[in-house]
Amino acid sequence: MTAIPPLSKPDIDAVLDSAAGVTPPPGAQWRLDEVPHDPLLRHIQALSRHQFIFVFDWTNEFSRGGDPRFTCRRTLAQADLTLLRKLMTAHLRMDRFSDNHLAGLIISGYWQACLDRLQALRRTM
Repeated sequence: MTAIPPLSKPDIDAVLDSAAGVTPPPGAQWRLDEVPHDPLLRHIQALSRHQFIFVFDWTNEFSRGGDPRFTCRRTLAQADLTLLRKLMTAHLRMDRFSDNHLAGLIISGYWQACLDRLQALRRTM
């Protein structure tokens, strides 16, 4: 088992700050070609730089995306910080194997739900 790197409040704040412009404004709908590349790249770099994403066997943990927890909004809404980090890490890894996976999550609102959950967890720290 790989140790999960701890996160500080400043790390979480930096990750949340890096998400600006990554998801559509409230009420707006984006198409795949409208997901902004540069803000998304900066966000992914911040997730890595602040050790939010980490190495673990995500394909086994989430059955290569077949585990219902992988996309369940109820699971996400109740996720602790460890599960949230695992989910977000797994989705980032999945994007390497499935074109536009992350863009699809952004368009569907799932990524914003991840960020909202992170914000809620941050408020409890």
